[in-house]
Amino acid sequence: MNMEKEKVSQDFLYKYLTSQGVNITTLSELMGVSMTMVNGCFRHNKDRNGVARNFPAPTLQRLNAALEVMAAEIRKAKIVFGSDQTYTNNRGATYDPATIEQVKNLHRYFKLSKFLYNTLGWKGDKISITLRSTTSKAYGCISQEHVDRINAELLAVAGMLGSIEVVGSDDRQ
Repeated sequence: MNMEKEKVSQDFLYKYLTSQGVNITTLSELMGVSMTMVNGCFRHNKDRNGVARNFPAPTLQRLNAALEVMAAEIRKAKIVFGSDQTYTNNRGATYDPATIEQVKNLHRYFKLSKFLYNTLGWKGDKISITLRSTTSKAYGCISQEHVDRINAELLAVAGMLGSIEVVGSDDRQ
C-alpha cells in the first residue's frame, strides 16, 4: 500500500508544528542539523546577503526523513494506563500515577505545557500539581480518559507528520 503523501510548504509545516507544540529541537536532532539552521529556515531569517532563508533541497530530504522517524517515535510513545499503582478514590474516579513519567517523557516531542493545554485543557498550575508536586492531593491523578485523549492526539500528530512531504516552493503542484 503505497500512499501518495500530501505535498506541503515549509510554512504550512511550521505553523502546524508550532500550533501543536511539537519540539523543533528534536526535529533538528533527527535531521542532523543545528537548531539555529532549522529555526532560521522556518522563520525565513535573512542571510548575510539579505535573502530570506529556506530549506535547500538536500536539507528538505533530511527534513522529510526526520518527519517519518518522528512520526514513528511518537506512535511508540503512547501512554499505557493500568499499572499496579492504579487506584480508585472515594468518589469513584480511577487514576494511575505510573503514567506520570510516561507523560513527562513526551517532552522529547512536544512542549509539554502547550501539548497538555491543547489536549486536556490543563494550564500551568494543573500541570504542576498533577505531574510535579508530590505533596499535592492531585499528584498523579491521570485517568483513563486523560490517557485516551493524549493517545488520540499522539496518533493524530504522528499521522499528520507521516502523511506529508515538505517541498520547495517550485515543487508544489
